[in-house]
Amino acid sequence: MKIFLQGLLGIVSLVAGIGILRWRAKAHSLAVAMYAFGLINLISYFVVPGSFDRMRELSHEMMPPGAVGSSSINDSLLWFGMLMGLPGTCLILWLLISRRQAFLDACEPPTSSSPL
Repeated sequence: MKIFLQGLLGIVSLVAGIGILRWRAKAHSLAVAMYAFGLINLISYFVVPGSFDRMRELSHEMMPPGAVGSSSINDSLLWFGMLMGLPGTCLILWLLISRRQAFLDACEPPTSSSPL
């Protein structure tokens, strides 16, 4: 199930990215929704009790068998990733929202004012 959800997120990211590169207005909305969902998900790690422990268990499951690593180092990396992901996600979401009108204007086909 985890692989399916990761694959789905990858496909949504790819569709949004290609759509933005092709100047599709709906792709911009998809990107905003995707980053808003990511921000809500990231914030939930800080406010939902026990979520960090579940994330720690998931990271240990993803390690190859027999891998040696300090638990405190892994915990530090998880915290670092979550704390750095928060401003990064907020920045991207802010850029998408604040520059939305400019993107939508660029998506419109140019109008010709010269008479034929």
